[in-house]
Amino acid sequence: MAYTPELSDKDSATLRRIAWAMDIPMTETLTRMFETMVDAIDPSRVCSKCKDKSKCLQGCVFYVPIVHKGPGNIRIIEKEDD
Repeated sequence: MAYTPELSDKDSATLRRIAWAMDIPMTETLTRMFETMVDAIDPSRVCSKCKDKSKCLQGCVFYVPIVHKGPGNIRIIEKEDD
């Protein structure tokens, strides 16, 4: 299991109240909050600060393939050559 940061008492209470309002468990509430944030943040901003590039092709929600357009064709490159 990955490292799980502890919530402050205030943040835990806030999460609990949001979960109650949504009638769903706190874990599902967190998941939905992450989904909302992923939609709100520019992926290039996240990728430029990322410290673990090994997850890009394994389902990172921020990963966007690099598209190169040439004469008469479009080529998608899954990973930049270093």
